[in-house]
Formats: sequence, C-alpha cells, structure tokens
Amino acid sequence: MRSTCTLAAVFILLMSQAGFSQVTIKPNGIANGDIADDITSNEIEFEQDGFKAEIDLLTTGSLGFGTGVSANDLQIDINGNVGIGTNMPQGALDVNGSIYSNGNLIIDPSFLNGLYFEDENGIYGHLLGNSGEIAIGTNLASGTLDPTIALFRGNPHFLRLYTDGRTGVNTNGGDPGTTFEVEHENGAATNGLGVTRSGEADKAWHMYVYDSGNLGFVEDNNSLEVERILEEDGDWVRGSDRSLKSNIQSLDQEVIAGLYELRATTYQYRTQRDNELQFGFIAQEVAGVFPDLVSELNEEGEPMRLGVSYEELIPITVAALQEQQKAIEEKDTRISDLENRMTNLHQRLEELEALLTQSPSEDPVILNGDAGASLDQNIPNPFRGITRIGYFLPQGTQQASLLVHDSRGREIKRIRLQEAGKGQVELQTRNLATGRYSYSLYVDGNLIDTRQMVVEQ
Repeated sequence: MRSTCTLAAVFILLMSQAGFSQVTIKPNGIANGDIADDITSNEIEFEQDGFKAEIDLLTTGSLGFGTGVSANDLQIDINGNVGIGTNMPQGALDVNGSIYSNGNLIIDPSFLNGLYFEDENGIYGHLLGNSGEIAIGTNLASGTLDPTIALFRGNPHFLRLYTDGRTGVNTNGGDPGTTFEVEHENGAATNGLGVTRSGEADKAWHMYVYDSGNLGFVEDNNSLEVERILEEDGDWVRGSDRSLKSNIQSLDQEVIAGLYELRATTYQYRTQRDNELQFGFIAQEVAGVFPDLVSELNEEGEPMRLGVSYEELIPITVAALQEQQKAIEEKDTRISDLENRMTNLHQRLEELEALLTQSPSEDPVILNGDAGASLDQNIPNPFRGITRIGYFLPQGTQQASLLVHDSRGREIKRIRLQEAGKGQVELQTRNLATGRYSYSLYVDGNLIDTRQMVVEQ
C-alpha cells in the first residue's frame, strides 16, 4: 500500500504501523509512505537528482545512516557506540577505514583513553596519552601508562620517549639513564647502533657492546677488523693479530731514516677557542716522506684537507729506537775494547819502566810471565760468519780456558787452550743468534780479562 502525506505525517506513519514501513521524501517536500512485507526496517529515504540517502531503525535497535549504496555507512548502536564502515562498533568510535583530519584530534587525557588498532586476529596496538606522555605499543601494564613505542609486536624491543627528552631503545621497560640509551642482546653486527650511507650498504659502521663489556666498532660488518674500547681501562685497541695480516716484512733502513726528515712543530688550530699549543706534524711535509700515512679529508665537496695517521708512526719510531740502541751498543763495545787496550798498554808500559829502572842487584823482570796473560778484541766486530780472538798465555800455565756468554750471562761455549804463547781462536755464527755476547780468559782459575762482541744478522 502506498500513501502520500506531508512531512509532518511521516513520523506518525512510522510510529503507527505494526510492521515495517518506508517513507520517501521527494524534493518538492511530498513524502510517500510504503508498508510491505519485503521491507526489513523502518526507513526514511531522501531523493535528490537521482541520489539517495536513508536513515534506518534496525531490528538490533541501532540507527543506521546510508547513502543508498550502503545502508551501514554510519551506525549508532543501543550503547551509543558509533561505527563508521562497520555495523558492529566495538567502542565509542569504531572506524573501518582511513581517517582524515584537517584539524586537531583531541582525546580525553584520562587513563586508558586513546586509539586502539586491532587486526583480524584480535591483536591490537594502541595510542594513549597521559600526564603529557604518549604511549604507542602493543602491551599495556595494568594500572600504569608505559610511555613506549613497540617496534616489534610480541618482542621486548621498545623505543621510549620521555617528557624530559630522554630516549631509550630496547631498554626492556627500564628507564634510560642517559639522554639517549641503546640496549642489545648480543654482539652481533646486526644489533647495537648502526650508521649506513643511504643506498650504499658497503659504507656502514656498527657499534655494540660485547659480553666482556668492551665497546666494539666494525666497518662494513667485517668482524675481523673490529676496533674496541676496553671496558677495564678505556684503552682504544685495534686488531693486530698475525692471522689478520699478510705480506709481513720488517722495516728497511730507508723507511726508518725517513723519520729523521720529519719536522716536529707546535701550532694552534684556526678554529680552536683557546690558546693551548698543539704538537704534531704538517701533513704536506709528512706526505713527502711517508705518503701512505697521509689521507685526503675533502668529503662531500669540502675544500681539500689532508690528515695524518699518527698511530702508524709508532712502529717506525720503535724501529728507529732499536737501530739507535744497536748503534749505542756497538759504540759501547768499541769503547770497552779501547779501554782494555789502554789498560794493557799501561800495564806493559809500567813493566818497561820497571825494567829500565832496575838495578843490577835486583831480580830481572820477566816480561810475558804469569802477569803477562792477555786477551785481544775479536776481529772483526761486529761480525757475521767468522770472527777471530787472539790471546797470550805465559810459560808455565797449567790450565787456560776461553768462555763465551750470552747477554743474560749464560755460558754457551767453553774452549780449552793448550799451548803457551800467542794463540788464536775462530768462532762461527751459525750457532749464535743475533745479539751481544761476552768472552773471558781464565788462566789457572783466575779471570784475566773480559771483552764484548756483537753478532749481526
């Protein structure tokens, strides 16, 4: 049955019918009412230029608003919950779709008021605000508002932002103790703090803490070339194990000599804020001697600047000190030899003076007697291969030996001397390591003399 009535009679029609009815409002203000068995709800329908919209009172008690395409564009259920894009709102406002706002979205700051996001499996996230703090996450502690952002659902990794500016990454519920704090579970290069140049994965640095407490720095995920700051004393340590290196060679004399060409300077940086003196080298001058120790620092279009790797000067300095010490030891050996020669010459001079001043009644002075035992300096010295040691044993010598000791005083060779008079012993270096040695002459249990010799490579 269809009837025509004024708009004022529409609501009377809806309220008076025992069944469901439909009222259509035309542009001219005339309302047509229908009562039919195929109508499933009480509706008010609006028509305008071919477009339709309707208001439905559903059997569930919900009030629905639609455009004619869908009768459930917006629904208000009997609890006052509003659903947009859904006919079963689960909260005060339940939106199935995107939300666009050209203004402020204000949420009551009382506890547990906020926005919830739920997937088809019932797993939700939330955006809450309380006391000036914002919480975004998948877990909410009972009775408290955790100011966290959960980066991984079901995983204890969090980003925490606090009103005092502190930020904690993966702090597992604990407050960050510093302005920015990062925690990770192990020393893998995929954890910790990473810095990578956009689009260039091979230009990356990672920083993380080992189980030992050492802080590690790794370039390009190469764990073999890791550099560390030690937990126990803060020392900076660079990987230097033999297994990390190839083509190992000793520094040659030419490289070492280059150290003496460097000019040590004092200076001040143009940008420093105090007058404190700096100590170092000028990169352009170092480049002329050790070009491998100088690097260009003109990054990202900056002006050309040079830098010096001071750390790599250390082994060159050590090699130079070793060469210097070797030269000092050689000079000490020569000085000792000269002193011994002078002592022997002085002794022989005294014997000659005694002979010249001896009266006829006195017993003659016997040159080269028991007091005449002597030990000569080895020739050549320093040496490699073979060296010769001369000596003199007076007549009547019962037992004589030449003893060779290393730099630690350990006896490494004993040579028994048989004949009196002048003699000579040859020593070969095939059984001697490079270094400094001493040799001594003993006659009838008495130490006659000790001299130094140096074996070269």
